[in-house]
Amino acid sequence: MDTTSIASEVGTASPPAPPLSTRDRIIHAAGPIFADKGFEASTVREICLAANVNVASINYHFGDKQKLYHETVLYAHSCRHDSVEQPDTPSTEPTIRLQNLIERILFSMVVNQDGPWQVRLLTNEIQQPTDTCRQLVRDHFRPFLIELIQTISDVAAKPVTGEVLSTLAMSVIGQCMIYRFAPETHAMTFSPDNDLDSAETPKPIDLTKLADIIVKFSVAGIQAVAD
Repeated sequence: MDTTSIASEVGTASPPAPPLSTRDRIIHAAGPIFADKGFEASTVREICLAANVNVASINYHFGDKQKLYHETVLYAHSCRHDSVEQPDTPSTEPTIRLQNLIERILFSMVVNQDGPWQVRLLTNEIQQPTDTCRQLVRDHFRPFLIELIQTISDVAAKPVTGEVLSTLAMSVIGQCMIYRFAPETHAMTFSPDNDLDSAETPKPIDLTKLADIIVKFSVAGIQAVAD
């Protein structure tokens, strides 16, 4: 056996990931519990058991369950945001900018339909907002919406009222978000010949093609409304 090649393979192996800190371990344990059961039904006791820590650790790192939930939601959002590639150089062409924004929505919310707990937790928070959602809106959602509205205005290339721009922005977001919810129902609804009994498990969505269709549909709609 070639010990040199073995040594070479060992030398190129990825080093093991460092162990999580106690704080991070608590968040990783709390996330799936909050996502599956909601804030009220989740208990500090079960989070402690899942994280293999005592209550004092939660009090030390977070203060209470409410602050733990807050930090867990913010962590979930940062994970989803960091997983989406950003364009190296922002385009000045409105349609390309719209394409980039739509891809960001799709890749952040539609990937992993049965997704990790981060997606489920964020979806729950958006549908049933707590005070934590205020920070997400202020720091992330509203700046993104402002960028989207400005891009739609540039695509229109004509004066459009703020109310109409907001409605168009929600239309764009809605076209993306519908693919996040109830994929199995969608598969049944669009099954060939309405054969509901043989509806297959939905295939992974080609997000690039989907984004291209939504962009073309949206640009045509924006320009039609602006006329």
